[in-house]
Amino acid sequence: MTRETNQILTFDDTGYIPTIASPVPNSYGGLNWPNFEYRSSSTGGFANGTVSAPCAAFNGGGRPASITGNRFHFISASFTSAWNDVLQIQVEGLRDGDVLYSRTITASYNQPTSYTFDFLGVDEVRFSSSGGHDANANNSGSGTHFVMDDFATPEPATTSLVAVGGGTSLLLRRRR
Repeated sequence: MTRETNQILTFDDTGYIPTIASPVPNSYGGLNWPNFEYRSSSTGGFANGTVSAPCAAFNGGGRPASITGNRFHFISASFTSAWNDVLQIQVEGLRDGDVLYSRTITASYNQPTSYTFDFLGVDEVRFSSSGGHDANANNSGSGTHFVMDDFATPEPATTSLVAVGGGTSLLLRRRR
C-alpha cells in the first residue's frame, strides 16, 4: 500500500507577500483559485485565522469561491471567520460537474478549526458562506468572508504514483 505525502499550501510561498488583498496565483499548488485572494493577515479574523504566518487565503468579497484543477484530492484545511462568528461554510467536491461530496462546517471568529474532508478525485471544490453574527463591535469590517490556511492535498508525484499503482492493480486483476 502506497502512503501519500501531503503538500500543505500555506499561501506564504507565492513569491509575493501582499499587505492588501491579492488574487491567489493560478497554478499555485498545481491548482486554480477562482475568487480566492490572500494577504498578510493583521486584522480581525484574518489574523486569528492565520495558522502559518504571514499569509492566509480568503473568499474575495465574501462571495462564493472555488478551487479547480485536474483530478485532485482535498484532504483538509483550517477555517476561521474574518468578521461574523459562527459562520456557515458549505463545501462541495465535484467531478465533471457532479457533486460527489457536500459538507457544511462552522467557522469561529476567535480561532481556526482544522477540518478533514477527504474529497478524493475531484476537479473542483466550491465554497459558499452565509450567516453568523457580528463577532466584535470593534471590527473594521463585516460580512461572510472566511479565512483558509494550510490547505492539504497530496504531492503531485504521490498522486501520480497512487494512480499508476491503482491502474496496475486493475490490469493484474483482469489478466487473472
